[in-house]
Amino acid sequence: MNQALVRYGLQKKGLPGMRKLPLVVASLFLLSTATAAKLKDQTRSEFEAYVASAEASMNKAIRGEQPYLWVDSLPGERERLRDGNIHIDRVGAKKSIKIKDGLIHDWIGAVFIPATLDEVIEMLKDYDHHKDIYPEVVDSKLLEMNGNRLRGYLRLKKKQIITVVFSTEHEVTYYQVDEKRWHSRSYSTRISEVDHPGKPSERELPDGEGQGFMWKLYAYWRFEEVEGGVFAECRTISLSRKIPFGLGFIISPFIDDLPRKSLFGVLTATRNAVKNNQINVSRRNSRDYGS
Repeated sequence: MNQALVRYGLQKKGLPGMRKLPLVVASLFLLSTATAAKLKDQTRSEFEAYVASAEASMNKAIRGEQPYLWVDSLPGERERLRDGNIHIDRVGAKKSIKIKDGLIHDWIGAVFIPATLDEVIEMLKDYDHHKDIYPEVVDSKLLEMNGNRLRGYLRLKKKQIITVVFSTEHEVTYYQVDEKRWHSRSYSTRISEVDHPGKPSERELPDGEGQGFMWKLYAYWRFEEVEGGVFAECRTISLSRKIPFGLGFIISPFIDDLPRKSLFGVLTATRNAVKNNQINVSRRNSRDYGS
């Protein structure tokens, strides 16, 4: 635990990290048991305005008015991704963006997957098995599929000192840009915080109510197939409550790091899942042909 404190910058010079541990735990407890927050109309409107501006910028890349992939603005990054690295960074601001009674978290990450474009997209569409793939997904189900449009259910478990469970639904659409490029947009249509998860008293709170750790979650993927594999980028824009007064210094590093941690897990798990599926297909083909 002391290493975790050092990582999040909670030690001060001359102050042992373990002396601050009770303060960290107490502050997180206060946040988790604080008076429930409710997503307000103004907060929702400011978030949607931010999303509209972000999507307008993304559309320029899709139309070819700027580099299609984010990594193309980073010299040498394609080669580093091919070597197995995953690159994650904030978009724009250095910190989460403050709006009325809320925080916007905007992150982007990139990975190279040695596979075909069809293999990557097919796996991402397979909501029924997301619970077997992604570390934060404890249950998942494909609710509806209509060509390149789908609705999916995810039960998410987010843990960083404290644990929060959400019941969520998402609308996802995939778009073809050209023969080698696709992109997708995913919008959360319901995020219900689960009270007392796994207990007889478990219940789902109304959308937009609860502790407010996650009110909205939008995700944008871009794919480009090249020789040897696919460059895949994912940008997530999420909304949470503002941090209660007096807890910012202790709580901010945890709240800010959750989206980054989640995105890293998604990119890593996506790459691993495609590789594992390739191995399984190869093994099935070998058995079919008696090899």
